[in-house]
Amino acid sequence: MSANPIRTLIVDDEASARRWLRTLCAKAQDVAVVAECDSAAEASRALRGGGIDLLLLDIQLGPYTGFQVLDGVPHSAVPCVVFVTAHDQFAVRAFDRSAVDYLLKPVGEDRFRDSLERVRRRLRGGLTSELQAALRAAIGPLERDLLGARGIRSAPRLIADLDGAYHVIETPDIESLESSANYVHVLRAGDGQRYRMRGPLQSLLEVLDPSAFVQVNRATIVNLAHVARIDKDESGDFTFVMQDAERRYAVGRSFRSSVGELVRGRGFDPRS
Repeated sequence: MSANPIRTLIVDDEASARRWLRTLCAKAQDVAVVAECDSAAEASRALRGGGIDLLLLDIQLGPYTGFQVLDGVPHSAVPCVVFVTAHDQFAVRAFDRSAVDYLLKPVGEDRFRDSLERVRRRLRGGLTSELQAALRAAIGPLERDLLGARGIRSAPRLIADLDGAYHVIETPDIESLESSANYVHVLRAGDGQRYRMRGPLQSLLEVLDPSAFVQVNRATIVNLAHVARIDKDESGDFTFVMQDAERRYAVGRSFRSSVGELVRGRGFDPRS
């Protein structure tokens, strides 16, 4: 163990998540886990006691948010914060250099090592009062986004993962979103890449502009701005053909009625 270890507090309401983070920390010689908490209140008390260099913080802690952990904590006691969460849609403002990093579950060893290196650089430079203030300023909007997620419409951008790096994708640039197991693949028009977000496809309908994005089957949402045409076969079934002409999405039976209304209302000319 290093003479001056990075004193770390793990906050997560899932025991398995805490065990995995503790295992990852144990692989670094300069990291010492000094406490673990499973609630926002317990974590706030631990932070107010001081002496914490790194906070590994989950976003969702039962009825509370991870952001509430810092409520009432003096600026001087705010450590380096790394969010560890399954909620990637709340990362945009967290990456305004307020938090050190934002890790998506399940956290891989390589990604965790990269995050620790960011923490080391931040600690070597010192966590200034300006950085602490910036972190606190970011917490309010992020918390409001989390608590009011069901009311958010027309998110201007999403954050998705590609090869271990996070990319900010403007929603008008999204061509389509495809569900696969526990993830959603985001296809950005023009670059041919498949970015990945964790979570159900349905949750994205709550944050995307309903006038631009339409669900065409159980596994697919398309952006109408990138639809070249809608084909219709002899049975009356629709197929969305995207502008690159390579991707085609058949409309599911349970979506046929709503898509039909869309076709009539938007003036699309289905080709049969």
